[in-house]
Amino acid sequence: SVCVSSTTRGHSNDVYIMQLEQDVCEKKLENETLQYQYQSLQKELEQLLEELNGAKKKHECEMKNMRLQISEQREILIQNHGVEIATHHQQHQQQLQELEMAMERLSKRAGTRPWSDSLDVNQLKQTCESQSHQLSRANMHLQTLR
Repeated sequence: SVCVSSTTRGHSNDVYIMQLEQDVCEKKLENETLQYQYQSLQKELEQLLEELNGAKKKHECEMKNMRLQISEQREILIQNHGVEIATHHQQHQQQLQELEMAMERLSKRAGTRPWSDSLDVNQLKQTCESQSHQLSRANMHLQTLR
């Protein structure tokens, strides 16, 4: 009975060792699988980061181009506004000259100076103030554009 029990004990130890070896093999396989999955995820993450960086650079480039276009359009608007103001100023100057010439013709024809009449002076004053106000508003608008 001593031999049998030691043999039985030896056999159960062998089974236990085999079970442990099988468990070790399974854990190694599981570990390798996890390492492979980890490496795959790491590669996928690197690809996503590259794509994200590429998209970010493209977006930054587009934003830079848009800022340049906005700046160029702003300059064009300012130039156009300046030309418009100069044109209006020139038109007003021509109108004033035409009025002055018409008044001179009237004065020569009538022998008097019609602008000495207070009503005409007030009208001239209002016209000048109105044109001055328009020019002032146009200049303020130009300043805000700048």
